[in-house]
Amino acid sequence: MMRTIYRQHAVQRMHERGITEHDIGQAIATGELIKSYPDDTPYPSVLVLAKIHGRAIHIVYAVSAADAVRIVITAYEPSLELWLDDMKTRRTK
Repeated sequence: MMRTIYRQHAVQRMHERGITEHDIGQAIATGELIKSYPDDTPYPSVLVLAKIHGRAIHIVYAVSAADAVRIVITAYEPSLELWLDDMKTRRTK
């Protein structure tokens, strides 16, 4: 079973934004992969979109399969200033 750990940045942002560990777990389990970052170091990471309690949430997390660990980097509500209505497509500048 893969365990989940949270970067300090993620914990701070989750607290500021009212996102719980339970929300993160649901988002990871049911969310839609928006973008994959296979070249991120030290581990590949992904951006996932999920609807939790009626709100859109983006979760960025990395996975170390060898260590069976998922590392939550950040979590936030995507802004319409940066994302199109589908919350999957970044606006072009």
